[in-house]
Amino acid sequence: YWLGLRHARPGTARRAAAGLAVLLAAASAARLGVLSPASYDADLPRRLARFAAGFVPPDVSPAYLAGLVAPIAQTLAISVIGTALGVVLGGALALPAAAPHAEDDPPGLARRAAAWLSRAVLAVLRAIPEVIWVLVFLLAVGVGPFAGTLALGVHTAGVLGKLYADTLEEVSPVPLRGLRAAGARPLQLVIWGAWPEARRMLVSYTLLRWEMNLRTSTVVGIAGGGGIGMALYNDVQLGFYPRVATLILVITALVLATGALGDAVLRRLESASLASRR
Repeated sequence: YWLGLRHARPGTARRAAAGLAVLLAAASAARLGVLSPASYDADLPRRLARFAAGFVPPDVSPAYLAGLVAPIAQTLAISVIGTALGVVLGGALALPAAAPHAEDDPPGLARRAAAWLSRAVLAVLRAIPEVIWVLVFLLAVGVGPFAGTLALGVHTAGVLGKLYADTLEEVSPVPLRGLRAAGARPLQLVIWGAWPEARRMLVSYTLLRWEMNLRTSTVVGIAGGGGIGMALYNDVQLGFYPRVATLILVITALVLATGALGDAVLRRLESASLASRR
C-alpha cells in the first residue's frame, strides 16, 4: 500500500515485494554479521564434525533404555493433560468469542462485551510462549511436570480457543435457524447444530495441537517442566552425547507415532461421517 504497491500492476507489485524481501533479508544478515568474513572460523567444519561424531552410536544399553520409561510416560502425560486442559478452557472461551450471525441473533452490548473480553483473554494466553508460562508456573507450583502441564494448558487454550471460535463462526446458519425456531437453547444449538458441521475441523485442530504439544513438552521440560526434556537437559549438561542422540530418536518416534494416530482418528471420523450420510 505504501510505496504505491496498491495501485501497481500485479507483476510490478510482485517484483517490488520480492525486491523488498531480498533487501530486508540482506539487511538482517548484515546486522547479524553473517555476511562478514570475520564471522567465519576456518576450524569450524572440523569442530562441527568432531561434535557430530560424539553422538554416534546412540546409547541403546538396556539399563539406559529402561530408565527412559518413566520420563517418556511423564512426557506423554504432560502432553495429554495439557492438551485436555487447553481444550476445556479454550472451548469455554470460544463459545462467547464466536460472533453469531447478525441477521439471526443481533448481538447486544453484553454479547459484544463478552466476545471482546473472550477474544482478549485468548490473545493473551497464546501471545505468551510456553517457555515463559512454565517459568511463571515454576514460581507458583515448583519444578516438575505440574508446571509443564499448566504451561501447555494455558497456551493451548489460547491457540485452540481462537481456532474453535473461527470454526464456529463459519458454520452454516441454516440448521441453526431451524433449531432456534424449534426453541433450542444456546447449548443445544452448539451440540445439534454447530458440532456436526464443525466436528472434523475441531478434532483436526485438537489432534494437531496435541502433536505440537508433545514436541513442545520437551522444551518445557528443559526449562524445568518435567518429562523427557529434563533428562535431555541433564545429558547435554553432562556431555553424554550418545544418550542425547537416543533421546532425540525417542522424541522423533513419539511425534511420528502421534501424527500417525491422529491421521487414523481423522480417517475413522470421516468414514463414520460418510456412513451416517448413506
